[in-house]
Amino acid sequence: MSSAPSLLVSTPTAPPIEAEGAQLRRILLNGASLLGAYVLPRGLTFVAALTAARVLGPAQFGAYSTATSFAMILSIFATLGMLPLLVRELGRRPERTADLLGAAHLIKAAASIVMLIVLGLSAHFLLHYPPTIVAAALLLGIGHAFISFAENLGAWFQAHERMNVWLEANVVFGIVTGGLGLLLVLWTRNLLWFCVAFAIGQGAELAWLMRRMPGMQTRPAHARLLQARTLIRQAMPFAVAFFALTVFYKFDVLLLQRLQSTHVVGVYAAGYKLVDIVHALAVVAAAALYPRLSRMLSSNERAPASGRSLELFLLAGVLGAGMLWLMRQPLTAWLFGDAYAGTADVLGLLAPALIALVLNILAGYLLSAADRIAWLALAYTAAGLLKLGLGLWWIPQYGAVGMAAAKLVAECVLACGLLAVLAFFKSGSLTMRTTVLAGAALLAAFAVNQLTGNLGAFAATLGYLFVVACIYALGGALSRAEVRAFKQAVSPALRGAGS
Repeated sequence: MSSAPSLLVSTPTAPPIEAEGAQLRRILLNGASLLGAYVLPRGLTFVAALTAARVLGPAQFGAYSTATSFAMILSIFATLGMLPLLVRELGRRPERTADLLGAAHLIKAAASIVMLIVLGLSAHFLLHYPPTIVAAALLLGIGHAFISFAENLGAWFQAHERMNVWLEANVVFGIVTGGLGLLLVLWTRNLLWFCVAFAIGQGAELAWLMRRMPGMQTRPAHARLLQARTLIRQAMPFAVAFFALTVFYKFDVLLLQRLQSTHVVGVYAAGYKLVDIVHALAVVAAAALYPRLSRMLSSNERAPASGRSLELFLLAGVLGAGMLWLMRQPLTAWLFGDAYAGTADVLGLLAPALIALVLNILAGYLLSAADRIAWLALAYTAAGLLKLGLGLWWIPQYGAVGMAAAKLVAECVLACGLLAVLAFFKSGSLTMRTTVLAGAALLAAFAVNQLTGNLGAFAATLGYLFVVACIYALGGALSRAEVRAFKQAVSPALRGAGS
């Protein structure tokens, strides 16, 4: 395998402070905590969303999805995409914690008020949404206002690699939102009460983080205002970038709502729920590496390690996308029911798009760590315009499948652009060997599907896993040093389990 430096192992030119196994163990623990912070609450809320989809039906679920996407896009006015910036700055300058957090709270308070005003006025007067969608969007907007403050506190825990506290807070959110949402939607069969559960859950998450946050010296008001001015200047490129990113990933449903019936919106939104899960997993893995990447790339140390991270993301993305593509029909029937039969066709195009999606998520973190966030904004803006144009062209003809095709093309074009930017700034690139391995694994999904057509999707998926394992093993997807580091990282846990 390539000898490119990796975050997972040491290199002769940059002796690590931690041993290989201990360093990887810390990354794995960070990843496990962040994974739990995403998977556990989203598992609970996903069950509630599935129940809502069945209880409300495609039309009402489409209305809920419209409100969700609209509130998510407008939430950038409250969060300002500041989480990666705060994680980076708190990790690099821990002595400025009180100033940074105080300034962030001031900025978020003003930003949240602006967000709620813009959300309500634009939904009612500009987009002319029905009153139910306007009310749902406002309730979800209140939840996003709570998120904006929770992210400030969560940034401190992530910067100090105390991901377990972020995990605890997200579990609280999942239990409250999922449990309360499930009860309310079954009891009332009303999407507004389902949105109330989201707002309450986010408030509970914020309360938990406030409870776990260590005490800090209160800064004078003028000091916080001075720091706020500095922070807002730093945050603006992040806000623009993450606004473009959020629009890119969330306007699909809004565009469909304008051009098709709410039933079509619901069919597409159901498939996109599965995309959201993979999106979250990619964010988990990238966020686990981000504090170390920020410290490395700030001093130009071991920058090639980011290229190795891209390679691992590509190989994992191909594997996950292939499995979802093979299982799309039975998975749709099992999760959503017969009313969502068209969702399987949507997933036929959304699943391959996940390969580019995971690369794009990591590329965003790498550009942030390398202080190149403006390029991320440009890339997502261009890709968003491309997806809009393709959607306007294909949706009237093909409905939800047309929107899925537009997403696939735009996601792939975006990946090519971001990889080109990373390579230009020497912040990471893919090797030919890894690209060939990923291509072989992708072709294997189509080959296995043809060869096992009469055996069913489950048999095809098992066969695909076996074939990809062989391809990766024979091609040396992991270097010997990485395998050794992984064994060293997991051996303490295995010994503990054995005892």
